[in-house]
Amino acid sequence: VRAVSLHRPRPLLRCWTVLPFVAVLYPAWLYLWVVVYGPSLYPEAGLIALVAIGILQALTVLSGHWSVHAHCALTCFPEPNLSKATLAKIVPTPNNGSADLVPLNRDKEENGREVLSFEFQKIKYCFDKEERVFIPVAFPIEYPLAHYQNAKGYQEDTDLKAADRKS
Repeated sequence: VRAVSLHRPRPLLRCWTVLPFVAVLYPAWLYLWVVVYGPSLYPEAGLIALVAIGILQALTVLSGHWSVHAHCALTCFPEPNLSKATLAKIVPTPNNGSADLVPLNRDKEENGREVLSFEFQKIKYCFDKEERVFIPVAFPIEYPLAHYQNAKGYQEDTDLKAADRKS
């Protein structure tokens, strides 16, 4: 993962796919067409302009579906505060997939401490509070092969639940 940025979603009416069109473009054009020019004199021009504004809005919405970066810019607030963030935009290293917007998971450990994590490309990343970065979950690889071959699995329910929270 090359970069992680935290976000929270905008309310629907404050998204850039809705607000400029509903609050400015459609009302301004309808005012110009109905009050200034008159719909009886220019019916085709008025409808063509409304269709053009509609196409512009459709392209704006579609750009959010085509690009994660555009989607974040149009529908999300950047959030520097970890406690308020609900989404994470993940930008992978080159040639390792495309960027994605994933939900942040908040889990409680047994000691009551909150663990912030997300899953990207089937890998779970947890927030390290000391270094203030997201790191992938570490798997034990230092034991010899015989250790893994002789493993009996989790014998207690508490061990199983603790491992399930980590993975």
